[in-house]
Amino acid sequence: MLAWMCLVGGIGLAQSQPTVLTGTSSWGKDGLCLSCTVTDVSNVADGDTTNYAVMDLAANVLGLVYVQVDLEAVVGAGTPVGFVVEVPGSLLQESLLAGVAVSTYLNGILQETLSGGGVLQLGTLGVSLTIQYIEATTTKSFDAVRLTYGGLAGLSSAMYAYYPYSGSMETNLPVELVSFDAVADARGVWLHWATLGEVSNSGFEVQHRVGDVFEAMAFVEGAGTTTEARQYSHFVDGLPPGRHLFRLKQVDFDGQYTYSPVVEAHVEVPARALLTAAYPNPFNPQTQFSLVLQADEQVRITVYDGLGRRVRVLHEGRLQAGQMHSFTFEAGALPSGSYMIRVEGTDFVASRPVLLVK
Repeated sequence: MLAWMCLVGGIGLAQSQPTVLTGTSSWGKDGLCLSCTVTDVSNVADGDTTNYAVMDLAANVLGLVYVQVDLEAVVGAGTPVGFVVEVPGSLLQESLLAGVAVSTYLNGILQETLSGGGVLQLGTLGVSLTIQYIEATTTKSFDAVRLTYGGLAGLSSAMYAYYPYSGSMETNLPVELVSFDAVADARGVWLHWATLGEVSNSGFEVQHRVGDVFEAMAFVEGAGTTTEARQYSHFVDGLPPGRHLFRLKQVDFDGQYTYSPVVEAHVEVPARALLTAAYPNPFNPQTQFSLVLQADEQVRITVYDGLGRRVRVLHEGRLQAGQMHSFTFEAGALPSGSYMIRVEGTDFVASRPVLLVK
């Protein structure tokens, strides 16, 4: 099984199994949101994980609403806490978490408010395309927890709040997935992910969302059982321009499986030239990148160090249009530091920074 790991100071942290929190529910809104409302608020605190309260902003981009659950017991400091939520017709992204907050209270006094993509962790449960969890680790004890939803989230005017929980959805499972990224280029999307360790990992099914359904596209074999860090990549080609969503279905040898968070990429029509981001970055001792041209032309690819000195000439010559030309920057003999990959064509210049860490 797969655990989505939160990197804190370079260390992957896996937390305990979550517990559904129950108690007495209430709701409220700020003064700018006169028409905002919450319906079925009791659903968020009754322990039934299949129903929900509807937090409705009524298209008020400046307002906010909240649901609060006063708990039956005090929860200790250092415990992860979160809510299971759904935004109808869309998906929350970490970049949009500025409009969402989880707050804790003790004896009616605010203890802390946790908000934003740098604090809140975000993931999908796999039971639905859009049911997600948002959570953070507390630093103080609490006996009430509040979820606030504001127009800054930039999504639907409504959010469904299913239930609060303590513990973590980022469970301590054998496959520790520490990163999962999608990078678009002229032909499609590169998916990159990494693990810190694996136990009984058969592999990863790459899934692409088509309409309202995630469909399997490929299967990438896992490392079985290993304590070593592993990096994986898969290229998805033939995608039309537009927004594309992907996730991984990690499968154990015994058939058990779980899903990764959803990542997003935008495929665009290339301009005069498309220079992809180098991967991996930071790197040691080599990194790769690709170049696509709209017209045949002479191209020179060089690398400069942080002082502006040229340290490599990776290519000098004519390249054909419409093809993915891949290049490798081998830096085994160079010192750690920042470098710039520079591509010069007949009438264009493009560059990408990279960081060598030894």
